[in-house]
Amino acid sequence: MNNKVSNLLIILLLGFLIGGMFYLFQQYKVVESDQASLSGKLENTKAKLSNVNDKLLRLDYKNKQYDVQINSLRQAMSADRMGLGLKRVKAFALNIRQNQGTDLQPVGVLFQNALVEVVDTSNPIWYKVKLSMDGLTPVKKYKYTVKYANSEGQTVANIQKQFLKDGNLENGPYYYLHSSYLSERTIKVDKAPSNPSNPFVYGLLFFDDNIKKVLEGQIWSNMKDELFAKGYDGIKVVPVYRKTFIDDVNAGKYDAVESSPGDFISANKNGTFMKAFAKTVNKVDNSTSYSGIIIVNRNSGINSFEDLRGKTIYARSEYSESGYRYQKYFLKKFYDIDIEEDANVETGFGHQEVLLRVAKGEADAGFCGDFVMTTTPLYQFQWYTKKAGVVLETEEQLERMRDSVKWLRMDDAMPEIPNNPHSIKKELYNDRQFVDKLRKTMIKTYNEYKEEFGLTTAITAEYEQLREFELE
Repeated sequence: MNNKVSNLLIILLLGFLIGGMFYLFQQYKVVESDQASLSGKLENTKAKLSNVNDKLLRLDYKNKQYDVQINSLRQAMSADRMGLGLKRVKAFALNIRQNQGTDLQPVGVLFQNALVEVVDTSNPIWYKVKLSMDGLTPVKKYKYTVKYANSEGQTVANIQKQFLKDGNLENGPYYYLHSSYLSERTIKVDKAPSNPSNPFVYGLLFFDDNIKKVLEGQIWSNMKDELFAKGYDGIKVVPVYRKTFIDDVNAGKYDAVESSPGDFISANKNGTFMKAFAKTVNKVDNSTSYSGIIIVNRNSGINSFEDLRGKTIYARSEYSESGYRYQKYFLKKFYDIDIEEDANVETGFGHQEVLLRVAKGEADAGFCGDFVMTTTPLYQFQWYTKKAGVVLETEEQLERMRDSVKWLRMDDAMPEIPNNPHSIKKELYNDRQFVDKLRKTMIKTYNEYKEEFGLTTAITAEYEQLREFELE
């Protein structure tokens, strides 16, 4: 009898134990399900927050642009309004705009002292002008543009072929010009000696014949005494070629030069040859620096830098600071990812093209400059739409495309890249009065005569922070 009771109790206990375990298992499944649900919701929330952060960052850049536009408007409204009629172009090269803004591709450019007819000044920033090709002769045809001269032989315009039809402006005659770069009178620039035997050589990364002429005249008229005192009998502004830049600097080709930040550091790798004295300013938002970013398609499943292993990444080129070198160094230093071994990196894409192709899903991720997500105008993306196989016709479409990618943040770990430096030979830099006068001349000339970029003061120390990732 006692054995039967004992066995029954054991069976009951086992039943309770099994039932309890089954109950706990069921509760565990519920908790596991809840955790999976919460994890999914958390990832969802993180993705939404990432999207919001990207939009806030872009909004911050937009606000900077608006601040610049508001200041420009205030200055334009406080300045004496020009009357209607014939005016002269003051800038090196002034963009011919299709509307009152910078979002559409310029029709072309007008060079300094080109004559235009102003017909409407109601918008103090963007003057409406009437342009005609009458009396102009094509003097040089390029792949995408045609350069024109007037009856006196002065080169006055460079027009995009796509806006020409039978030698005339297809959608003319009315266009818009930035009022700050128009003048009531002819701009007079001193001529530098034409064939100097020992010229002061200034190299420009962004070179054209018109900038050459104006810069030579401005520097010579402001600094001829200082140049003579140092043994120079003239000045030559020449183009810079990136492939030979380091050798050219080491050979002493340039007395002063504009270069990319990376080339400046690389040229000084084996000693200090050049010292920075100025850098470019983007007049769109007054920015003096930029950075490289990593963008990924929101549907790629990439949520961290580690997820980039084995993925297809599109990049600018191995020479690009913001479209290759910056990201390569960051991933190796902080995540031990060698992009050339641990990922499939393809180069040869424009910065804007990288965004278009990543948004399309053609690549998992992309290396490009941060300006692609912020200040780059619509028309510069449209250069690549046919090649990338996408349709992009409005600002709204561009913003949706930007929304379809996300940034993998590396802001806190990496320095900003200062804009292109203008540097001078070390031995000339030691004459501070000479350098100060050259800097003031260049800043004044760029700020008055260059529409999209100005200059501001810089020092070599700003670029030293790039040495580690440029020379690794």
